[in-house]
Amino acid sequence: MKRKLPFIVAVLLALGLVVPASYVAGQPGVWQLGPQPPFQYTRHDAVFVPGPDAEPWANKVYFLGGRTSSTTELPDIWMLDPWTGTYTNTGLDMIEDVSNYNGNLVFDDGTGRGPAIYVIGGNDKDGAGLNIGMVQRFYPQTGEVEALATQDDWPVSVGGFKVGGVGSAVVDDLIYVFGGWETNVAPYFSDETWVFDPKQPSGQRWTNLDLPLHPGRCYIQTAMQAGKIYAMGGTYQYTGSDLVPTDVVEVLDTANLAAGWTSLAPLPVAAAEGRGIGFDSDTLGLDEPGPGYIYVVSGGDWPEGSAEVQEYDIANDTWNQDFPDLINFRSNSAASFIPLCTADPDDGLPGMWSFSGGWTGG
Repeated sequence: MKRKLPFIVAVLLALGLVVPASYVAGQPGVWQLGPQPPFQYTRHDAVFVPGPDAEPWANKVYFLGGRTSSTTELPDIWMLDPWTGTYTNTGLDMIEDVSNYNGNLVFDDGTGRGPAIYVIGGNDKDGAGLNIGMVQRFYPQTGEVEALATQDDWPVSVGGFKVGGVGSAVVDDLIYVFGGWETNVAPYFSDETWVFDPKQPSGQRWTNLDLPLHPGRCYIQTAMQAGKIYAMGGTYQYTGSDLVPTDVVEVLDTANLAAGWTSLAPLPVAAAEGRGIGFDSDTLGLDEPGPGYIYVVSGGDWPEGSAEVQEYDIANDTWNQDFPDLINFRSNSAASFIPLCTADPDDGLPGMWSFSGGWTGG
């Protein structure tokens, strides 16, 4: 019989630190193959949306379209039931299919329609290959997809070109968006940090925080824990043919914005185009802190993918490069921590999940 454990117990269980007497032990810390997606997306994201067990939309993972080749994208919204391993095409489409996006889960955006997944801009690969500023949102509970008015577009450009590949994280239903790049005009990269408040009137939702990243960069692996946003690695140099990753790690305390982005211990391996995972409100929207670890999953050095998984110990400001690697190397994948718990030791619940992505030549 499927059941859920308290969040902190589920997290500790995932890390192999505690096993309740009633729980059938699995093999924590070992990556295993999960149910294969029927879609072949890359440069996309996965968002776990919690909710009441009886609701068909709740406790599912959503994928809001993605890139399907070097010149094409699809808008199809897919849903995964992690309890059954079943993928379902919802029959809903994004207003504009984009890639290089993050899914930002907002629990209450003031509309009364339940949790919403916001997509800020993105790359319109099948629309001249340019980055766009459109802000889109999807409501799993009501099945509504919409684009906000143009006055709410992501505002940041470099050399007159909108930047994409931004980092983002949600804290208290505010979406913090930072970095990004465009490929047309040097210096290519943005170091700006903005915040988007969906509850404000249209045209008044964006605020420039005047808090620069060091350096400006894109394809940042991001995670959030206890109100602090972690920007890990990313691409910071572009030669016209090569993208160069950095090992820089910075943190922004949203309760002390005056301190700005501050430096932490660097990544053991410079990485970009991977995913960051934290066991806190970036996945659940809870104030309850996790066990104090965040992860960089499969960040690589374009065009090479990577199976590398790097673990960060927040309390000690240290990295563990020996954390188990993925079975398959990849880049530009989607990833999520899924906190659901069952008695099946082989279903990957609770656990970190990495979906799809691309690799050299594929």
